[in-house]
Amino acid sequence: MKIVVIMNNLQRKIKALNTVDENLYFRLNESSESQENAQLFGRLIQEIHHEFGGAENCPWSPVVLKGDNPDTVKFLNLLDSTNMIQMVSGPTHRRGHTLDLIISQLNDELVSNDIYDSLCPIQTREINYRPWAPWYNDDLRAVKREKRRLERKFKKSGLTIHKNSKALPSYTSLELLVEEFNDFFINKVRNIRNELELYKENLEIIISPQSPKLPPCKFKEFQLPNESSVQQIIKSLSTKTCSLDPIPIPVHKNHLESLNPIFTDIVKTSLSEGVFPNTLKISHLSPRLKKPDLDKDLFSNFRPIANIAFLSKVLEKTVAVQTQDFLNSNNFYPSFQSAYRKFHSTETALLKVTNDILRTLDNHQDVILVMLDLSSAFDTLDHDILLARLESYFGFSDTVIKWFKSYLTGRSQSVVIGDVVST
Repeated sequence: MKIVVIMNNLQRKIKALNTVDENLYFRLNESSESQENAQLFGRLIQEIHHEFGGAENCPWSPVVLKGDNPDTVKFLNLLDSTNMIQMVSGPTHRRGHTLDLIISQLNDELVSNDIYDSLCPIQTREINYRPWAPWYNDDLRAVKREKRRLERKFKKSGLTIHKNSKALPSYTSLELLVEEFNDFFINKVRNIRNELELYKENLEIIISPQSPKLPPCKFKEFQLPNESSVQQIIKSLSTKTCSLDPIPIPVHKNHLESLNPIFTDIVKTSLSEGVFPNTLKISHLSPRLKKPDLDKDLFSNFRPIANIAFLSKVLEKTVAVQTQDFLNSNNFYPSFQSAYRKFHSTETALLKVTNDILRTLDNHQDVILVMLDLSSAFDTLDHDILLARLESYFGFSDTVIKWFKSYLTGRSQSVVIGDVVST
């Protein structure tokens, strides 16, 4: 019979003695009640001896103990009183502590010394013992463990977002922090728009753009997708689940054959009526630090990462595909636009700029490069101007323009940190 003691909560384990047949597993835990644990362990030994009719009839093999109880003096005294001995004589931890113990009956040889020497020869190592600094408390130790965990996650994924995924400003109440973040993101956009309006009012001369040429064709209605096209869109989307989703997205995809007709009906109804459902106009924002070396106590150093419901992504993707097909087929894209175009990216934009600079220098001419960076460019976009441009420049009308108006109006947002959501 083998008895394995792993130190923690003996009391309820003693009650199960009568149900144990071959191996006994117990736990003792490091705590302020070490004396009580020692007494419980003594009662355990007595109960085991009683089960076998005395210590001389107990056929156990050596007891193996694993744990990290610092009250070793009392425990060794307990072992001595039960005719047992601790076999480990040296430290087993890099800081000089003895954490792993092997306990057997006195005068009971576990393994011969020859086997020890052949399989586990003695090796000498130098251990630099550095005591903890007095300021290194449990809070700092917990922060360090969390930092190491995030470092491992970052090394595995290579994504910068994982490098600072848990960085947050100092706070006393998480409920108050999410409200402050939400107010900051809203006021940031509002302040930028107010500055733009003030700048426009102070302009002495406003150059009105030329009247656009009427588009040769109209985009009046969407083509209603079939189940196959909706299923293809769903499969192309990420399986990331948002807190707004009623069930996890992998469950959606695993039961797509049953759920796809429902998704298709919702998409068809939205496109045919030109209405985007109000329940899908909600966004959950997660604050993320822009760069690792920025001060995390400044809200301006955080950017909002918007998360929307999965069904909202399906609708957006369906409309995006048809809108891009319309713009491409009618050559509405500017020739030098690289963003949001198939086979175009920042790489094509950089190639164009680099090529123009090199050609200009080869012609012995000077080069002046003006770069414009807009703060919260998409958030500060005027929806009325956008809708007017879609109608006058690109021919969006009827059900299509009605859907875009419904999509852009009546939206709401909340900041989410952990399980706390702003109002």
